[in-house]
Amino acid sequence: MKRFNTVYKYFATTILTTAIATSAVIAEDRYINTNTNTYTSGYNQSVSAYHYDPNSQAFRAKHTFKVYIDIKTGKSGRADKLEYLALETIAGRLPYGVQLVRDPHYADLVIKANEQNYDASFRVVDVDYKDKKYKKRIRYNASHGKCGGLYKAHYKKVEERGTGYYDYGVRIRMKGYGRDRTRLSGKVAEKYSYGADLKAQTNCGLQPTNIFPSGKVARLFERSHPSYRREVRRELRREAACDLGLKIAYIIKNKANYYYTDLAKRLAYQAEEYGYNQEYDDPYYGNQKGHHNRR
Repeated sequence: MKRFNTVYKYFATTILTTAIATSAVIAEDRYINTNTNTYTSGYNQSVSAYHYDPNSQAFRAKHTFKVYIDIKTGKSGRADKLEYLALETIAGRLPYGVQLVRDPHYADLVIKANEQNYDASFRVVDVDYKDKKYKKRIRYNASHGKCGGLYKAHYKKVEERGTGYYDYGVRIRMKGYGRDRTRLSGKVAEKYSYGADLKAQTNCGLQPTNIFPSGKVARLFERSHPSYRREVRRELRREAACDLGLKIAYIIKNKANYYYTDLAKRLAYQAEEYGYNQEYDDPYYGNQKGHHNRR
């Protein structure tokens, strides 16, 4: 029995030691998987072939993909608030491993968008005729108008659609992969309603008035002022900037996915060609400013 316990303890210790060693290897580099194929490296050592997962968070965190974005909006070429909205939209939708930088010399991907055209138009899409009774204190108050009392309000509820059209010329430069040009255009829309042609039913028939039957109707007529349309126009401008940001974020996502897939293949090839050597897997290998090696 004593001999059996000794063998059992030895066997358990061996398994525990193996498990700890395996866990340490996995924790050291979780984005590297090995398969059963082996090869002889340049150092005449038999090692396993390496496979890098381009979608692994650990892999992307070690190889940060740096992006510089320059957006010029408006006739003067600079509209800070709109550009900030576009950049904020982009930053909120970046894939893992992608980082925005302020200097194009430190970037793997440079995107410059220059506004070519922007326009906004408005059109009436619906007109609804409304009526609403006045409150009793107004209906039976003879001081409201020469005919005495206001019984029912009649007005039009007008619905308009504002549409903003934008067009940007975009230049794309990805280090090691060349340059490209494209255009990003689109439209954004905003609906709003306002009141028009307010009249009141009196003993003398329908008469124009500026007395509203309720606070809701009063707020509806407040939106008929030209200042409200200017606010809608500004909102369309902001929405256009955010929509541009969404499209640029989509370009960055595609470029990043291509970059990481290609990088994983190249690192696997280097590992197979030279053996797993830190020199070839160092994110700062090459240009110390953060540039990746040109192909």
